Amino acid sequence: MFCACKHCLYADDELDFHVTRVCPHCGKSGTRRLFQTYNIQYFLEMIQRLYIKDEPQAIVLTVCALMERLVEDLLFQIMRKNGLDDNEIDSILLRSWRLDDRATKVFKKYAKQTLAQAIEGISAKKFWRTWRDLQEKRDKFIHGRASAISSPDGKKAFELALDAQQVFCQVHNRHCLLL
Repeated sequence: MFCACKHCLYADDELDFHVTRVCPHCGKSGTRRLFQTYNIQYFLEMIQRLYIKDEPQAIVLTVCALMERLVEDLLFQIMRKNGLDDNEIDSILLRSWRLDDRATKVFKKYAKQTLAQAIEGISAKKFWRTWRDLQEKRDKFIHGRASAISSPDGKKAFELALDAQQVFCQVHNRHCLLL
């Protein structure tokens, strides 16, 4: 799990959020808050259980849901940083039904680059390509092609999930800090 500074929202994997410490970004002292919700931790635990059971289709579906949750959280944070209130955020998010459309429009507007560019600037291009490949396979699976997801896809999805929190934390730190 990741924690964030209550002043500037700088996030890292320092787990002692009840301990007062100095933020490495803004220099202010204080306790920290949980960066991402417990839902993210539950997703990761579920993915781990599915991986142990060797259920590649369920792993891919769950990892894609995790990634969508991380994107939604990131979009919310970037709009908050730019001074939008909850009603404005809801209005923007409700205009586009598809997450890809929302991510493209909102992230590009406020971060001045696409989400793909932000992620590729932080992690190996493999992360973005793997995520997109798994999304395509998930969509084919949902539309009736049971063979679209194979055992190696489950392993790729599991590895993507292991890296996802760190990647999204870094994107957050580049585009969502308050100070």
